[in-house]
Amino acid sequence: MTDAPATDIPRARLGPLRPPKERPSPRAIGYWAVQAAVAWAILLAGLTAANLILDHPPGWLPTVRTVAVIAAVLHIAVMPVWRYRVHRWELSDQAAYTRTGWISHHHRIVPASRIQAVDIHRHALQRLFGLATVNVSTPAHGGALSISGLRYAVAEQVAIDLTAIAKATPGDAT
Repeated sequence: MTDAPATDIPRARLGPLRPPKERPSPRAIGYWAVQAAVAWAILLAGLTAANLILDHPPGWLPTVRTVAVIAAVLHIAVMPVWRYRVHRWELSDQAAYTRTGWISHHHRIVPASRIQAVDIHRHALQRLFGLATVNVSTPAHGGALSISGLRYAVAEQVAIDLTAIAKATPGDAT
């Protein structure tokens, strides 16, 4: 028995996969930059402290610190803008759809019938930028679908809409 040729694969009724329509808030660029800067600052502070505390620091430590500074500057300058260009989300009456990643893209579609819970997450830095993340829990092994970088008011509306869509969709999300 031979495998069927690729041309015999049934096509989805919805057509080809396209990028979701909605973007995160432009404020997310600043948030992601500050988030990255804080992480790099902690690492660089540790490297600097090691250099100051050790009586005889290893000869490679200044090189590692220099490389880390260059990587930090590039990461903080490039990643937030690139991430903003890639990250997308969209809701329909049938599903929630996201595209994330800044080197490799990850498309995630959650049918409304699989939504178990919707929550809004805001840590201190997100609150400073007026942003939030909406997490959509499913019984799938892949975990929750997250829509990050949303203005808080938009996140609230997304959570309300997703809850209504899930409630109106037949199925028990198991």
